[in-house]
Amino acid sequence: MKYSSIFITGFRATGKTTIGKLLAEEQGWGFIDMDEMIELKAGMTINQITQSGTEWHTFRQMEHDLLKELISKEKIVVSMGGGTAVNDTVKEGSPTTFGELNQEMLRGQKHALIVLLTASDEIIAERMLQHEIQRESAKRPILNEERAQNAQKYQEKAEHSRTQKKEILINEIISDALKTYQKRKPLYATLTSHVINTEEMSAEEAVTYIMQSL
Repeated sequence: MKYSSIFITGFRATGKTTIGKLLAEEQGWGFIDMDEMIELKAGMTINQITQSGTEWHTFRQMEHDLLKELISKEKIVVSMGGGTAVNDTVKEGSPTTFGELNQEMLRGQKHALIVLLTASDEIIAERMLQHEIQRESAKRPILNEERAQNAQKYQEKAEHSRTQKKEILINEIISDALKTYQKRKPLYATLTSHVINTEEMSAEEAVTYIMQSL
């Protein structure tokens, strides 16, 4: 077998966790969702770690450290965060972003298969909307720190009901996500030639494709 581990990347709501879990089960390998692991280690949600998206450095450092732990492990499927290898948060004391550092790490591990999951803007927006409206409070933080700060100030000042504030925040999260996705698309494209459009393939078909790539 050419590859002894699989790292799944892609934007929010492209199916990384669903496909990763199914793939790990089929392979008989371990599965790790990096976002869930970071939350477990921190004892906080990503929303709490990033202060609702207004401060991303702490999270990106934790994410980078976790990738270091996982990169050389074998017989493991890893669902990476949407920004792990493409974020623009600059490491303190360095001119380099955590995204660039993580890209270098991934490319340096020749036995790790990197798989990119994609979907259209419309599908991502719909999946995010359906996921968020089912929750009591928003799960995903805003990705752009300045937009997150503005949204937070607006939430504090706006005289709306709790339901209206939630709807406004969800719309802001989705709008911010789609803007970020446009920026990240060319960066994702440089990571791997193994690309799966999750609109055109079921999770089972995606798993079969990935297993054939091994």
